[in-house]
Amino acid sequence: MFTFSASATQPIRTFGKSVDGWLRTALGYLPERLKTIKLTIINAFAMTLRRYTPLNHLVQVARAVLLNATQVNQMLADLNKVDFHNEQAWWVCECDDNLISRIERKFKNHLSSQSTLEDWAQGLDSLLNDLLKPYSNFTAEKYAKQAK
Repeated sequence: MFTFSASATQPIRTFGKSVDGWLRTALGYLPERLKTIKLTIINAFAMTLRRYTPLNHLVQVARAVLLNATQVNQMLADLNKVDFHNEQAWWVCECDDNLISRIERKFKNHLSSQSTLEDWAQGLDSLLNDLLKPYSNFTAEKYAKQAK
C-alpha cells in the first residue's frame, strides 16, 4: 500500500478542498459548457483526494501500530481474553460458530506472526472473497436486497 508522508497530507487535503474555488475563478470567462466540464472533472479528482487522505492517515497509523511489537502483543493478549463461544459472537453478527472461529484464528495468527499491514490486507481480502463467493452470481438488485 502506497502512502504519502504525513507532511504532505495536509497540503493535499487543502488542495482538494480549495481547487474548486480556484478553478472557478480561473475559468470565469470561459463558455458555461466548457466550465461545467472542467469543474466536473476537477471535482471528481478533488473528491478522490479528500477520500484518500483519511485513508492514508489510517494506513500510516495502522502500520506504526503493527510495527510496534509491544502493542501487537498486547492486542493479542487482549484478544485471547475474549471468550468468543460464551459471548455468543455468532448471535451478534448472525453467523455460525465456525465462521467466528475462523475469523478469530486468522486474527490471532496475524497478530502472533507480527504480520505487516500488507499481509493483513491480503488476508482480509482473501477472507472477504471467500465470504462473498456464494453471492457472486447475484444480480445487483438481489445482492443489495441480500445485504439489507
